[in-house]
Amino acid sequence: MKSYFITTGNSCEQLIISSIRVSYEDYSNGNPYNTIFSVKVISGDFAGVSEFEYNIEDFIRFVKEIKDLYDFKLRQVELNDICYGSNIQFCLDKTGHITILGTIYGKSAEHSLTFIFTTDQTAIETFCKSLYKDFITENVHKL
Repeated sequence: MKSYFITTGNSCEQLIISSIRVSYEDYSNGNPYNTIFSVKVISGDFAGVSEFEYNIEDFIRFVKEIKDLYDFKLRQVELNDICYGSNIQFCLDKTGHITILGTIYGKSAEHSLTFIFTTDQTAIETFCKSLYKDFITENVHKL
């Protein structure tokens, strides 16, 4: 399975989305819990992995919005898990610095990681372009 990395250049500040699985049967049946993926965050000396549940329509909206953030069309984008409530925010300032912050929850919300780190706009270039290519341009996940 493909992984999508935010490459900050600092091994202590990373965000990785991987193992995206979409159930089109669940989507067709109206189940909003039709997409599952892992999010790994490394922030300083702490790290955590969270399983996100999503509706594929909302995930595609996130993919479009993160590209708009990279293109300076949006200032803030959120990735919100609909199961345990993990939340990640991407906030862009006018000089191209991006603050990535949030809280992710481990299995059954027994563990959590609250984090914040700042990088620049170039760190999300490959991340947003790869997601956009796979989910929008090439329509790997057609609805």
